[in-house]
Amino acid sequence: TLHPDVDEPPWGEIRFFEVATGQEIVTPISVPKWVWDIQWDEQSNHVFVAMGVPGQSGDERIGQVQVIDVRSSEVKVDLATHGLRCRSIQLLPGNQLATASESALEVWDLATGELIASNLATEGRNFVTIVDGELVTGNAGRIEFRDSQTLELKRVWKQPQFNNERFGFANIADVSVSPDRKRLVSAAWNATLTVWDMLSGEPLLTFRAHDAGIHHVDFTRDGGSIVSSGHDGKVCVWEAASHRQETEAVGSDSHMSQPD
Repeated sequence: TLHPDVDEPPWGEIRFFEVATGQEIVTPISVPKWVWDIQWDEQSNHVFVAMGVPGQSGDERIGQVQVIDVRSSEVKVDLATHGLRCRSIQLLPGNQLATASESALEVWDLATGELIASNLATEGRNFVTIVDGELVTGNAGRIEFRDSQTLELKRVWKQPQFNNERFGFANIADVSVSPDRKRLVSAAWNATLTVWDMLSGEPLLTFRAHDAGIHHVDFTRDGGSIVSSGHDGKVCVWEAASHRQETEAVGSDSHMSQPD
């Protein structure tokens, strides 16, 4: 939740709900900056919050990640990430955390708060996730596969026609891998989805899926559908085999995660 009319922190809060009833289950947690990503580790009952401030890219360490105890609202870990915004986070084995910002990809030791590895990039990264033990990240028309410890680059997939008259710039915002590990789908800010072959790394299809930039994409757990949410306020469901649209829901500036 954002408080856009507030000039001073806290600019937002994290709220927790019971899915079946829609009832709030704990006291909301206030945060000092805009929230870009969040993960909840139910085993430790800690919430991991990626934050930052609006504005142009910078070299300052203004991006922020907090690890907060859900029961007590106590901040357990507080990290200053490179750039103005930490856009995405990914929990890693061994009590480590990967962070992606518009200027750096970084890996942290959560026990000590120390920076383990860092990779700076002028185009930055919009997302970070883990697939079969490798970190997957990217931004300007490319998807990178990197070693999860050293951040060594293993391979790169390049978006075909990164800039074209039909779609514009394909800044990649999110990816998801099918449950059978045969396909990867990427979402871009130019309103397109691209389906890739996981074995060859070749793009199979790119199509216009929204009327504005796409924030998130995910395969359903059975792999039969692809769900996307965009800045046009729509959540769309696509048949994975034919890419035919199955259904659509309209909200406001839609964000979603982990569809069933």
